[in-house]
Amino acid sequence: MYPEVSYPYGSKTTSKYRVLDICGDVARWSNIEVCPEKKFRILLNGKRVASFMATPDNIEALAYGHLFCEGFIGSIGDVISFEPHDSSIDVLVGGDKAGQASCDFFDPFIEVSIDHKILYHCRMRLEELAKIARMTGATHCSAIFTPYGGIISYAEDEDRHCAVDKAVGKAVLNGVDLNGSILMCTGRASAGMVRKARRANIPVFITWASPSSKAVELARKFSMTLVSFPFMPKIDIYSGEERITGLEDKREKYARLMHEGLTGFDNLQ
Repeated sequence: MYPEVSYPYGSKTTSKYRVLDICGDVARWSNIEVCPEKKFRILLNGKRVASFMATPDNIEALAYGHLFCEGFIGSIGDVISFEPHDSSIDVLVGGDKAGQASCDFFDPFIEVSIDHKILYHCRMRLEELAKIARMTGATHCSAIFTPYGGIISYAEDEDRHCAVDKAVGKAVLNGVDLNGSILMCTGRASAGMVRKARRANIPVFITWASPSSKAVELARKFSMTLVSFPFMPKIDIYSGEERITGLEDKREKYARLMHEGLTGFDNLQ
């Protein structure tokens, strides 16, 4: 009754399912793209340190990014061996860490200034990069940008945390220092995601949805810039506004409108 066409894990980022598509008074059978998911475990020096459901692609980047963002490794050089299996990933590390997560001791951020127009540019680029999301409506997309809006890496996953891990992992595997970069995600910023960004030495974290209260508190504690796009073109900066430049004229315009009794944001366009 439900003929199905699916792709093996690892060969495609989507599967096709035949569904009954209803739109108003019309019903028809259609083939639609569905995002696959699979359970993975990360075994670090023989000990399980993570278990999650993830989109089964870029698994090496997922593992390296997760271990880096959680403080288990400081660089790709800490990894002695990496063995992916069907549903688990075995990683052997050496050195001082020896598979132990680090505490909240971080390298200082380098000084960086970002024009506020770059934030809009990154938002538009992320929309373009989220190809699986456009096909399925089921994934989150994370991208890491330079302070000038250039793309360092990006990834999609059904889980917003895994999307961050994959994007960071790609950069780690390429030996990129992320200090001074921008992380933008389609999902909501949680405290855990802010901590991932801080461990990756990313000072600017931008999300499409409003962050949680704990995320705001952590971003302020870590001296990070936390920004959300609740809707275009509105931007909310929760912390670290000193890194965002080009806002002086907008503040002066708002002060003038306040003086004239025009306080609506519609007047700020």
